[in-house]
Amino acid sequence: MTVPWTSPLHSRSNTERVAFPNEPAPADWTGLLLLSDGFVGYLGRGSHAAVHAHHAVQVIWSFGRPVEVALDGSAKTVGATIIPAHCTHGFDAHPDPLLLVFVEPHSRRGRGLEAVARRLNGADLSDVVEAPTPPPRGNDVEAIEAWCNGFLETLVAEDMARDAGPSTTDLRAEV
Repeated sequence: MTVPWTSPLHSRSNTERVAFPNEPAPADWTGLLLLSDGFVGYLGRGSHAAVHAHHAVQVIWSFGRPVEVALDGSAKTVGATIIPAHCTHGFDAHPDPLLLVFVEPHSRRGRGLEAVARRLNGADLSDVVEAPTPPPRGNDVEAIEAWCNGFLETLVAEDMARDAGPSTTDLRAEV
């Protein structure tokens, strides 16, 4: 089922192509698709994604201009965000470099990202986390995969520490 939404920046339905002022409409998705153990990643030009939902937790990070995201009927302009699993969303991105990462929500990493996504509630992740250096250019899949793994671990590190409970140092201090 497609849920129509109207972008606050551009009056159009979710079935029309994006057209930012003074720019041609972005090309179709062109970039690198990475199928990795634990995630699927896309690194390439941004474009338009009609409203949809999926099982994966999704990280969106723009290395250019902000992305307009519709999340459960609310539109926000963000540099980055995390979309919870099964959450209805869509977005418009300028044809700037964009990273999309899809993570299985039942994995250790997915549970951490899901917790962050629920707390963010569509807020701009780039206001909370320091912008990463862009991933390596070119088609060095191993380097890009390593970069993505490091980036994802950075995003969930705080939640993983919180879930682990007190450290043995903390427990000794309480005795």
